[in-house]
Amino acid sequence: MRVEKLKKIISIAIVGAIISTAFPTGANATWKQDSQNNWTWLENGTQATGWKYIKGTWYYFNNNGVMKTGWLKDSDGKWYNLDNSGAMKTGWIKDKDGKWYNLDSNGAMRTGWIKDKDGKWYNLDSNGAMRTGWLKDTDGKWYNLDESGAMKTGWLKDSNGKWYNLADSGAMRTGWIKDKDGKWYFANSSGTMLTGIVEVNGKTYILADSGEMKTGTIELEGKNYTADESGAIVGDKPDCGDNKFTNEGVNIIFKATTNDSLLNNEETLGLVGTTATSTTGAAVTIVEGKISITSVSEGTSKITVTDDLNNEATIDVTIAADGTITIGTIVKYVPVLDKTAIDNALTTAAAAKVDVVISTDGTDVSTTSKWVTQEVNDALDTAITAATNAKTSAVTEQDVTDAVTALNTAINIYNNAKADGTKVD
Repeated sequence: MRVEKLKKIISIAIVGAIISTAFPTGANATWKQDSQNNWTWLENGTQATGWKYIKGTWYYFNNNGVMKTGWLKDSDGKWYNLDNSGAMKTGWIKDKDGKWYNLDSNGAMRTGWIKDKDGKWYNLDSNGAMRTGWLKDTDGKWYNLDESGAMKTGWLKDSNGKWYNLADSGAMRTGWIKDKDGKWYFANSSGTMLTGIVEVNGKTYILADSGEMKTGTIELEGKNYTADESGAIVGDKPDCGDNKFTNEGVNIIFKATTNDSLLNNEETLGLVGTTATSTTGAAVTIVEGKISITSVSEGTSKITVTDDLNNEATIDVTIAADGTITIGTIVKYVPVLDKTAIDNALTTAAAAKVDVVISTDGTDVSTTSKWVTQEVNDALDTAITAATNAKTSAVTEQDVTDAVTALNTAINIYNNAKADGTKVD
């Protein structure tokens, strides 16, 4: 993966000086350089291959005994990095792509969360590169890593000017937050600290510009309001507008309508719907030829659109915290293919064969009976088998028509081939 990308160009003079200085040639073990500037390690005249521990340092030699440099994927599936002298690296390294990587004490490249010697946590992606900025981890939680890659905790002012609070675990907090100073703050489901008037779980609160929840007598726009010890306003309440949330910070006021590209027509849905419902219990209506949804929470929903014949099409939607809606998978209504004509043709074919005898020339068949040759009979049987298979394989009306035409042709040939027997009883 990275071996070619990160291959180092070995300078003969520099590498030769490093290796010669670090490892003086002995009688039974020595470094050797060939005409192509490749280095090998000889012990008693035999080239080393694989990993070799030489005077306190690990090196790797391929099957031809050539010392490797740069990135190396070993047979254990792990990645290692070898410097220009071939020495295996450990700890933090900054590669020529400008990214940072961390190699454990055995030299293996690390991924995922790691706690470094400085006691700080870092996250390395699946390619080993150190991450920075916002990260949504596999646990579904959000974390923030500073420019050095260290995981942040506590209060964070992002580049967008908004404040966020990160738990001791680094996970971004939402809903009510009790800070170390004992004060309460509130963050929406995106983690943004809120200020001003909010309604949470049906109760109204006033948050200072600093985000701190106010209590007691609060003056706001020339009017006094009273908040109890929990911060909830009692008596007259200021208008919070659309700032209504659950305890988890989810905004519960949404009015989202699908965009004009999602039309209530046959081209889009395979039908023209007359009613629409949602799996989340949200109100869904058909307005001016489009699907309109009003939801009580953000998240995902499946809309089922039904026409007058109870045919259905489904639409997957995602509703964001700001009320915008994104259209996902649309499963159009596909009419069920009518294959009755095939069944009718098969019935006709079966009737045509009733009491018909197979014979070579009819001399063994009574004058009161009909006969056909084995060849004619087999031809009809083959057509019957093909039509039977078409009941399963046909996907279009033309497929049905072709199957019926072929079987009716075989029936006509069969009927025209029938002859009276000539045997006199």
